[in-house]
Amino acid sequence: MLLYLPHASDNVAVATQDATVGDTGTTQFGSSIRLNSDVPVGFRVAVEDIECGDNLLSWGNVFGVANSDIQTGQAIYNKASVEALRESGRITTAGITENFIDHSSKYSSDSICVANRTRTVNTKTVPTFLGYQRDGNRGIGTRNYIAVVATSSLAASCARLVTQRVEHLADALDNLNGIVCVEHTEGSKAGASNTDIVLSTLAGFLLHPNLASVLLIDHPDAKVQSNDIINYIQDHHGDIAPVNHQTVVIDGNPNESIELGIQIVRNWIVDASNVVRTAHDVSGLKIALQCGGSDAFSGVTGNPLMARLASKLILHGGSINFSETPELIGAESYVLNQVASSEISNAFMERVEHFKEWLGEHGHSAAGNPSHGNLMRGLYNITIKSLGAAMKRPYDLPLEHVIKYSEFMCDPGAYFMDSPGNDIESVTGQVASGCNLIMFVTGNGSVTNFPFVPTVKIITTTDVYDRMSNEMDINAGRILENSSIDEESKLAYGLVQKVASGQATVGEEAGHSQVQIWRDWGNQSEKETYQEQQSLRLDERALPIRKHLIKDQLFAKMKGVAGSVSNQQHSLILPTSLCAGQVANMAAQRLNRKTVKTELETEYVTLPHTEGCGVSSGHSEKIIRNIFKGYLCHPLIKNSLVLEHGCENLHLGFMRKVLIEENIDPSVYGWASIQKDGGIESVILKIEDWFSGIQVENLHSNDTLNVSENMYSVAILGDSYVDAEIAHGFATLCQTMSEAGISVVLPTFTSLLQSKTFLTELFCRC
Repeated sequence: MLLYLPHASDNVAVATQDATVGDTGTTQFGSSIRLNSDVPVGFRVAVEDIECGDNLLSWGNVFGVANSDIQTGQAIYNKASVEALRESGRITTAGITENFIDHSSKYSSDSICVANRTRTVNTKTVPTFLGYQRDGNRGIGTRNYIAVVATSSLAASCARLVTQRVEHLADALDNLNGIVCVEHTEGSKAGASNTDIVLSTLAGFLLHPNLASVLLIDHPDAKVQSNDIINYIQDHHGDIAPVNHQTVVIDGNPNESIELGIQIVRNWIVDASNVVRTAHDVSGLKIALQCGGSDAFSGVTGNPLMARLASKLILHGGSINFSETPELIGAESYVLNQVASSEISNAFMERVEHFKEWLGEHGHSAAGNPSHGNLMRGLYNITIKSLGAAMKRPYDLPLEHVIKYSEFMCDPGAYFMDSPGNDIESVTGQVASGCNLIMFVTGNGSVTNFPFVPTVKIITTTDVYDRMSNEMDINAGRILENSSIDEESKLAYGLVQKVASGQATVGEEAGHSQVQIWRDWGNQSEKETYQEQQSLRLDERALPIRKHLIKDQLFAKMKGVAGSVSNQQHSLILPTSLCAGQVANMAAQRLNRKTVKTELETEYVTLPHTEGCGVSSGHSEKIIRNIFKGYLCHPLIKNSLVLEHGCENLHLGFMRKVLIEENIDPSVYGWASIQKDGGIESVILKIEDWFSGIQVENLHSNDTLNVSENMYSVAILGDSYVDAEIAHGFATLCQTMSEAGISVVLPTFTSLLQSKTFLTELFCRC
């Protein structure tokens, strides 16, 4: 077995496969080590005796301190990795011992290294690719799409409907890659802290060279409108002309607006399909370097391979963009080993410190960043994760630019873009900055893609590649076997040229994608949030309301299935994270197309959301637990299956634990994992098989009962001003339902609770 030392000075090495006590491992430098403990793949093993209090080194950097003597051949564990392994049941309590504590060196400006040479572009033998030349200084496109873009979350459903009606029109056209929907969760709320980010991102889409035309869908009630985006472009990008675009406003008749949008897109198709590819230098490539679902090998194979490609591209006049600010904390010295100027290093450190401060204000720290999937594959803490992530940064060339999220990339060279640690949010910002190709390194097997920019996926190990070969483009695991990083980088660079010229990636063939703009995290501190919660006096008890005599029976009994209140049955696919949402949606759509309706009709539904990848403990975890439990136990849901991506914090083990703690039997639910079950197609087949089996069981248990009013719970919503007359009407409605035994639920910030009339009539108080 190979024990890999990221740096010759390290005193711990990465185990490249599961091993047991007594096995012998050999480092790439020839040293043989006999293991005196079991070690899971990806975890590190001491290659020399380490005394209590000594530093643990990887890539020559300190990431931990031994809290007991560690013998040569002994596996190392910190508290977080021990808890993750125990929770998963992968190793028993007796099999592991915590023997080091986390450590992160404080960065010092004394270690700044300003490059003493400038980047020299090789103009003699510059490779080329076939791309789309765009007018208006928009650059070179690697794809040719028409996009239907929702300017806010309120417009998302209409944008989706327009796209579904026209996307087939591109199927037979060689030069038009497709008609795609770009929907997101932001832009609706006035006073949101991320409005500038939303405008910058959507402006970046309108300037992107991969788009031939863009249909903008506005909702009149949203904060962000298309005119705001155009004004942003004029104010910040006056020298760049936006893509051909038009706007449709969803007004009083949504159907008419949708039909108008469909006609506009139809009128664009001929011109868009007449655009042809021409040869261009690779200096026209702007590549996003990204990683997600990382493991111990991300910094050993995948990211170093990507760094080699990045160096070659920069030397040919191209640009690269790496990001994810919190996932470089602890690796500042490596990132800044060469910078174009001290201003660049100062700008980078300013973004890092700002992120730390923001986390601290909300009661968190970067220490909570590593996900369950990270921990299960040997990423013990944020320092070791950041050091591995930093390996994607070209070591031999200076960092030349530090930019804000979605800020446009104007010049060639190496860019750092400020962003959160979520890879989908980061990729969205990188695309808005102008990246026309994405390279994505993953250890656990992330399957995410972007709608109009190709993603080349690099898996870090051969064992995961063999399981998920249908989802991955490059197997960097060969670097640890019979190949070398030089050989693999040549092959990978050739693939990048082919993809830039139009060859489809496996992600494009799979036909799924996601967009997530950096979310509105709010500006409240932890103290302010706590005070707000206390002011609401939430005691989870029903409030007594005034009696309102009702002479007429307004609610008739209904016939329903046992445990439910409706004859319409739903089967739920519940994604545990943002990254699992799109695959859950694909599975639900496919099941709905295949389903043969029975007497008890079944509709397959899913509930995509933005959470789960990095949920912290405390109040946020409690909210997530309650929401997911509520979905799984909802009376309108007959059968439920939980779907994980595979590397998130809200993993299947966590969900099973939640159900058990609530005295709910996990065996009545289905369980599936995109990564562990072999990728998208394999996991969808597994989902179909589970629902097929459970539906057969249900055909023999169609128990019915009379459902009375007191089994109902009704939500009352309202987000706009209500006058006294409307408030009176809703108060009467709530009283009527309450007396009939129906539970009435009002969210804390509904506008009804701001009405004196409503409060007086309903609760006898102001």
